[in-house]
Amino acid sequence: MGVYKSAASPLYGRSGMLPEFGTDTVHVPGTPDWRCIADGARWPCEAGRQRLTEQHADRPADLLTLMKASAERACIDLGADEPAAREAIHRHMVDWVPT
Repeated sequence: MGVYKSAASPLYGRSGMLPEFGTDTVHVPGTPDWRCIADGARWPCEAGRQRLTEQHADRPADLLTLMKASAERACIDLGADEPAAREAIHRHMVDWVPT
């Protein structure tokens, strides 16, 4: 399990715990735009994906559940009401998860 620091985010739900990625770069989503706060890429960015994969290596089903829930929250935050927009968000946030 990684090192955690507390922050308010829908990513980790009620616990409000976000993973810390390295000493000075945190690859977590900024809301409501769902861009990585470290590099500005759409979240999850490549570094975020790598870290999430490492953190959930022994629990891939948990990672899939986390990313599906995050995609749903992102759809709400981004106002993705159209099916095509929702599908694009889900593809970006869920399809990369190792199964």
